[in-house]
Amino acid sequence: MYRSFGIIVEFIKDIYGFHFLKEPMDERITRTEIQELKNAYDTMINIIHDKRKPFSQEFVRDVYPLLEIAVHWKKLKEFNELTDEFLAHSRNGMQKTQNFYGSIFELDMASRCLLSNWHINFIEDTTKKGESQIDFIFYTDNRVIGVDCMSKRFSGIFPSTTLSIEGVNSDIHNHAQKFKPEHITNLRIPLDEKLLIIDITRKDYQHPELVSSLKDTQIPSELDGVVFSWREDFANGEEHSLLVQYYHVGIPERGYFSVTYAAEFRPSAFFMRKYVYPEPKVGTAGPEETMEDYHR
Repeated sequence: MYRSFGIIVEFIKDIYGFHFLKEPMDERITRTEIQELKNAYDTMINIIHDKRKPFSQEFVRDVYPLLEIAVHWKKLKEFNELTDEFLAHSRNGMQKTQNFYGSIFELDMASRCLLSNWHINFIEDTTKKGESQIDFIFYTDNRVIGVDCMSKRFSGIFPSTTLSIEGVNSDIHNHAQKFKPEHITNLRIPLDEKLLIIDITRKDYQHPELVSSLKDTQIPSELDGVVFSWREDFANGEEHSLLVQYYHVGIPERGYFSVTYAAEFRPSAFFMRKYVYPEPKVGTAGPEETMEDYHR
């Protein structure tokens, strides 16, 4: 658990420029009232002072959301994938966010893209007009894919309230308007595919109840498909695996994001491992990969 704190501290230092645990809470966080960061800070400090090692509910609730992106961030740095463009995009999004989970999810999707050897264009930073611009363009396998991200992760009281497919379908319709021909024309980049990716992770990291209703997802004409994604804690006693799951609607399961990293917790160890979705055996520990292992 304590090793995971170091990974988070490194991420916060890159984004905000201060040491998350050794310096006072940065005034930019206080000024923007990013409550999620305050909660993570308080939980990490309390765990350190109390010298608690066991996996705790507070850790899942307050620290896990930062660990999701920090694990990928660490790997991107090891692979020299943190370009100036990506750093600028990440800092701008996180420092000015009014939707913490939405910004984390955008960084998470960009990280998964890069870890899967795709190329990415952060078009939102340079061409956004009003609220009509999508988030990214992904390039892979001779395809150009326009991507917009939407987070439906709850920020309310833990555990989360149940999502309804009716509400999600309404949100899908609203986000699909970003893919109207007049908006896509402004990009001056022909798209082979238009994709909406939705985060439905629960705050308690349990299996989302919404999954059983996703077959009733309605795909507007502006979209080619919707990918639902969530992180789920596959717990076995005191052992935990934070794994990414997907559900595709309107499109085949193409394996858009072929690689991601899991945060693995054991009573006496924390480690990260690469896995490919779908996972052949959930929760099985694997060795830390080298650069040669990564580039298949």
